[in-house]
Amino acid sequence: MDEAPGELRVGVVGLGVMGASMARHLSSQNLAVVGFDLDAAACARVRADGIALSTSTTALASEVEVLVISLPSAPALEEVTAEIAAAPHLPRFVIETSTLSLLDKEGLRASLSPRGTVVLDCPISGTGEQMARGDAVIYASGDAAAFELVRPILESFSRRAYYTGTFGNGTRLKFVANLLVAVHNVAAAEALALAQRSGLAMTEALEALLDGAGASKILEVRGPAMLERRYLPGAMRMALFEKDLQLIADYARDAKAATPLFTSSLAIYEAARDSGLHLEDTAAVFEVLLPPTD
Repeated sequence: MDEAPGELRVGVVGLGVMGASMARHLSSQNLAVVGFDLDAAACARVRADGIALSTSTTALASEVEVLVISLPSAPALEEVTAEIAAAPHLPRFVIETSTLSLLDKEGLRASLSPRGTVVLDCPISGTGEQMARGDAVIYASGDAAAFELVRPILESFSRRAYYTGTFGNGTRLKFVANLLVAVHNVAAAEALALAQRSGLAMTEALEALLDGAGASKILEVRGPAMLERRYLPGAMRMALFEKDLQLIADYARDAKAATPLFTSSLAIYEAARDSGLHLEDTAAVFEVLLPPTD
């Protein structure tokens, strides 16, 4: 990659909330960006922002030097992997940013590496809103030299890109981060429910909590939604986060790690789902913990 970042042609496969924001940030940095998604509405939204579109994943893979992947599920990655592999010319670098299992990521690498493509595992820590304002961080892993070469691309749509070492370490760290997110989200809801039960002025209480030792990024991000009981549109829908919760549980089990707080929090998410909140933001766990009316 001898070209300057502004001369590179970068593709984005998957134009959902995260992928669309990536494409917009890349475009704002004067990078030549091209996108593709099977969802016509998603394509239309980024086209309205002046971002060029390709006709398929296979065509896009042949057009770009760097391909960024942002997908919601393992079947979607499996399909995209096959479509990339069908391209006559593969990208030099593939940056996989989805939150999926290590096995899924290894499958992508095994398919593309024999043809000379360097695959980096680069999951994202942050909500869709954080990604939109460039406040998310990236846990990158894989070939160190390749990471340094694509770092300007990663940092064009993030606050910071951390290099975590060998391929797969990015995903491992993302599981650790999401364990904290899961626990902190329930902890924030529990604390605010107690504050409400105590008769405190909630807006002032939240402000004071965020300025004290009990503050957390999750309390900052989701506390206002809990106070307003406003969970739509969801920055992270409960149904999507359930996939992440299962990934964490599976990984912790395989690592033989004790996770008592995380395990306890799962019951709160299950109760929220069973209450019909599966399409709302994960801040909706507050509804499960609200004090009963007298």
